[in-house]
Amino acid sequence: MHSEMTTPLARLRVSERADPWLAGAAATLVTALLSWRPSFWFDEAATIAAANRSEVDILRLLLNFDAVHGLYYLAMHVWFSWVPVNEFTARLPSAVAVGAAAAGLLVLGTLLAGRPTGWAAAVAATAVPRTLWAGVEARSYALTAAIAVWLTVALVVAASARGAALWVLYGLVLALAIVSFVYLGLMVFAHALTLALRRPRRTLLPWAAATAGGLALASPLISLTLNQRQQLDWINPAQGGFATGVLFEQWFTRSRFFLGVCVALLACGSAAVLIRRAHGAHAALAVAVPWVVVPTVLLVGYSAWFRDVYQPRYLTFTTPGLGLVLGVCVVAIARHWIRLVVLLLAVLAASSSTAFITQRGRYGKPGAADYSAVADLIEHGARPHDCVVFGAAPREPLRAIAAARPGAFVPLDDVAAGVSGAEAAQLWSQDLPLDSDTVRPRLAACATLWVIVDRRVPSPVTSAAERQGFAVDQHWVLRRTVVLRMVPR
Repeated sequence: MHSEMTTPLARLRVSERADPWLAGAAATLVTALLSWRPSFWFDEAATIAAANRSEVDILRLLLNFDAVHGLYYLAMHVWFSWVPVNEFTARLPSAVAVGAAAAGLLVLGTLLAGRPTGWAAAVAATAVPRTLWAGVEARSYALTAAIAVWLTVALVVAASARGAALWVLYGLVLALAIVSFVYLGLMVFAHALTLALRRPRRTLLPWAAATAGGLALASPLISLTLNQRQQLDWINPAQGGFATGVLFEQWFTRSRFFLGVCVALLACGSAAVLIRRAHGAHAALAVAVPWVVVPTVLLVGYSAWFRDVYQPRYLTFTTPGLGLVLGVCVVAIARHWIRLVVLLLAVLAASSSTAFITQRGRYGKPGAADYSAVADLIEHGARPHDCVVFGAAPREPLRAIAAARPGAFVPLDDVAAGVSGAEAAQLWSQDLPLDSDTVRPRLAACATLWVIVDRRVPSPVTSAAERQGFAVDQHWVLRRTVVLRMVPR
């Protein structure tokens, strides 16, 4: 970019080198707070089910299903080989990824517009409800945000320096980004617009070459993902339309208070940028606005015209861009009044407190999932070699509960289990009918049968168990699930 962004690395003085570490550590700690409280839910169970198998079985799964999350599954496989599986350990990598995103955003904001903007952007991005949500989600969304940030740092540094080495680095990070989550490829279009807005033409050719190299490296994964596009068939049109999904869900997770504060900051900050011509603000906005807008417009447009592939959480990687916009606005409003910067950021953070508390409630996951409550009940109530069967549920197998907390179910005999997910290169094992020739002898050996059913739909499993000679001894009605303990008559 022009004089606003010459030799950006020189802007990081020795006294500022600790800033990213401080921002990253603080964001990780804040995000990880109470992350152990919410129950696991279906998507997190999918992560654990995939990661808790051998490397060969993971690769077989990815060739058949869920290649879009493959790198994350492999990373979590390594992580789970070091730590036990529970709500805290499964989500801790996401909290660390939020910290990495905050650290990178501080670097980016400082390079573009100075230290106050860097700090303001890091704090604002961490306070966005979608970021707080991603940090307590055992999925790859927080990782996508971190990679998007550092990919953009690589772009800014490469475009401000001479030589091919940094462009090679950009291409490699781009390939890593797409392999980690194919939707991150949309950042290519955002970066193209950024360069068109701010950079001299000399940067376009090396950027195009680096981008082509990154896309070529990631092309096998892109091809595999396209061949698995049927796994997105579950996506329904956004409730309330795409406008509702974008304006209320994508960044704000329906936190109206935070949304209101954001709108006020954006309005006042935009006016301040136009009137005061804040130093570095235009350069920062040339990076941040395409980051927020371009992937959203492309994904929503494709979904509206061709095939619905839009889910608000899939665009978590645009959240740091929103944080950078908010950081620019806060600094533009406050100018050199650091205390006002701190006050505005405190108001912004406070406005996300409701979302923070809700997301970290016992049933704060989508659909008020109660997987962990079921697992706790089984862990404390069942005895080794008791039997367990799972009923059906709308859109998801209930045996995902056992995948989420395998330690609670390993001592039990899963009498209706058919071909395992690992053997079939699928996420979930097959369920056999209780009256099948395979299951009946297994049931006959059960002194206690635990039946887990969904309270929202009638389950034939209970009646099938009764036909096999079992009667309900005790039952527990949880938030979304009913657990029955049955014994032979």
